[in-house]
Amino acid sequence: MNLRPHPVEPAELNLTPLIDVVFLLLIFFMLSTSFERPLELDLQLPTSDQSEPAASQSELLRISIDRDSQFYLDDAPIASADRSGLADAIAAALVGRINDSVLIEADAQTPHQAVMWVLDALRFLGIEQVAFAAIQDTAPP
Repeated sequence: MNLRPHPVEPAELNLTPLIDVVFLLLIFFMLSTSFERPLELDLQLPTSDQSEPAASQSELLRISIDRDSQFYLDDAPIASADRSGLADAIAAALVGRINDSVLIEADAQTPHQAVMWVLDALRFLGIEQVAFAAIQDTAPP
């Protein structure tokens, strides 16, 4: 009969099941998370308090869009109003220019899709300097 006390073994914490659970949770959240961007944007378009244009307008290529989605390059109408024709017309207008900055003048009633077509054409051409024309807000702050 052995009545000696047995040596007390130090308590160990087995981390293997904990790590397994953490990896399973990580996999679950990675698979169940939706990475889509929301389709609706909550935009509040600003008004301009600037009294002078930032750059000389004679240096900029002006792209005007009227309320019927008709496009104009420096007041000359573009014959083809589809996306590829718009990009070709902008590229042809920028051939002799030193500065490839663009000013977009859109009517207040212009459909948003028409402005997006212009922005897509400019992105396709690699033009990064884009300005939007705005009317100065004369209301008191």
